[in-house]
Formats: sequence, structure tokens, C-alpha cells
Amino acid sequence: MRRLLPILILAVLVLSPATAYVPDTLTVTFLDVGQSDAILVETPNGHAMLIDAGES
Repeated sequence: MRRLLPILILAVLVLSPATAYVPDTLTVTFLDVGQSDAILVETPNGHAMLIDAGES
């Protein structure tokens, strides 16, 4: 049982949605786009930047 508790806590933390949105903050979203990953950065003033981490 001692070994199971940390695994259950980790599962709850990983599987629970972390969707708190606070305006006027920098938002960073990590996207799994199939063959690689991408990062979407949104600034408080409405600008956005997409970083593609794929191959050339």
C-alpha cells in the first residue's frame, strides 16, 4: 500500500485538467502534433508565437 499511494497521487495530478485561465498573464501551451512537439506562447497584449520543434 505504501508504494501505491505515490503512484495514485501522481496519477491524479497528471490526469486532472489544469485549465485555469487568468487574463493579463503569459500563457504557454505545449502541443503534441504527431511527429514532434510545438509550443504556443500567448502574451497578455494579444500577441502569439508558435515554436515548432520538428525536424528541418
